[in-house]
Amino acid sequence: MTLTFKQKQALVIVLLTCVPAYFIANLRYDANIDTLDYAFEREKDLHQSTDKLLQNCERNEQKEATSYGAGRVICDQGAQAHERTERVMADLEARKDHARTQWYQTFVIAVLVMNALIALAFAWRRWAQKEQAE
Repeated sequence: MTLTFKQKQALVIVLLTCVPAYFIANLRYDANIDTLDYAFEREKDLHQSTDKLLQNCERNEQKEATSYGAGRVICDQGAQAHERTERVMADLEARKDHARTQWYQTFVIAVLVMNALIALAFAWRRWAQKEQAE
C-alpha cells in the first residue's frame, strides 16, 4: 500500500499532534487526581475523627444510658457526619476510577482540536495563496 504525499503529510500531522495531546491529557489527569487525593485525605481525616467520637459516645452510653441531652445530640450529629463521610469517600473513589476515562476523552478531544486548527491553517494558507495569485 502506497500513500500519496498528502496522505503521508496528514499521517505525520496526526502523529505529531498525539504528542502534545498526550501531555495535555496527562496534565489534566494529574491535576484531577491530585485534587481528588486531597479531598479524599480530608474526608478520611474527618471520618477518623468522627470514628473516635462515635467510640467515645459508645463508652459514654455504657456509663449513662440517657437518650436526651447535649451528649446524645452530639453523638447523633457525629453519626450523621460519619455516614456522610463514608458516602463522600465512596464518591471520590468512583470519581478516581472515572478519571482514566476522562483521560482518554481529553486525549481524543485535544487531537481533534489540534488537527482541526491545523486543517484550518492549511485552508487559510491555500486561500491566501490563491488570492495572491490573482
